[in-house]
Amino acid sequence: MERTIDRFGRVVIPKRLREDLGLKVGEPLVIQEQGGGVLVRLARKDDRLKRKGRVLVFTADITRDAADLVRKARDERMRKVIGRSCR
Repeated sequence: MERTIDRFGRVVIPKRLREDLGLKVGEPLVIQEQGGGVLVRLARKDDRLKRKGRVLVFTADITRDAADLVRKARDERMRKVIGRSCR
């Protein structure tokens, strides 16, 4: 997916991707240099789910519908396993 940087240094994240990731206006993102490129990731991602043994445990404060968070986390894991959406 190719995007252009505007004169203010902004890049638009496509709507489908924002919806799939549950991004909202004001969502905190981390932007870092990686391997000669730019990595943009959710700032809360590392804080939400922690692995305890073989189990993922939700550790952050709930600010949205918990069922929605669980569904999105499950879908993300399944996409990594089977390489497509589970809906």
